[in-house]
Amino acid sequence: MEVSIMSPILVAFGDVHSPKYINLLRACLQEITVVPNLVLLSGDIIYRGRVEHLREVLTLLNEKWRGVRILACFGNEEYDDVKDKLKEMYPEITWLDDSSIVLMINGVKVGVVGTRGVLDRPTSWQRKHIPNIYRVYSERLKVIESELKRLRSSVDVLILLTHYVPSFKLLEGEDRRIWPEMGSQAMERVVLESKVDLVLYAHAHNAKVTELRIGSTLFVSTSLPARKGITVIELPDLKLVEVKRATGEVVRGKPSILDYV
Repeated sequence: MEVSIMSPILVAFGDVHSPKYINLLRACLQEITVVPNLVLLSGDIIYRGRVEHLREVLTLLNEKWRGVRILACFGNEEYDDVKDKLKEMYPEITWLDDSSIVLMINGVKVGVVGTRGVLDRPTSWQRKHIPNIYRVYSERLKVIESELKRLRSSVDVLILLTHYVPSFKLLEGEDRRIWPEMGSQAMERVVLESKVDLVLYAHAHNAKVTELRIGSTLFVSTSLPARKGITVIELPDLKLVEVKRATGEVVRGKPSILDYV
């Protein structure tokens, strides 16, 4: 039975690493009874650049809610060299790559800024293979801050959709030695100074903290392996709708360090 709610409903998830957690996604979708106005994908939807496996995710979404609007940011496994291919193959997704969109949903004006995010310390792989990676992150942070502050005064709800973890406070459960290579305290500062209402993120599969309010900002993990469930949020009050957690078979085993590079 599907339940109709007049307030805008968002559904969000990330870290499917399709086909790795596709069965978990299928099981989690079966637990949801609301009909969302918008689906947000917080990156690492595919496994190590395998663009063809995004189709499996979209098929499940279309079977559940045909024609639902989908926004997405890229994760570290949507490699830079497959971004254009993803945009070409899946035009039904609005890809937010250090960019933003404003939507009117049931009378609520919602601004969404989407980005892969930044790390306080690039991973060893990134330092070796991505030229000027420190500068890339520094410049990206400036762009995100500018977009957030530009939208703040003109929307009812301001959302940051990002892949990397936007605060070390959200990384309990992960190895402390690599926290700077999984998230960013600098991003936390930008978020709080920009008065963002809601931050949706993924990347941390083992995180013990999946929701945290800092000041007026609600941070919510949408990592499928971390939550064992899909995030459902009611606007404009940012009410988390309870969804029964599901279990599903993992196709390719447990997360590895390669999921984080």
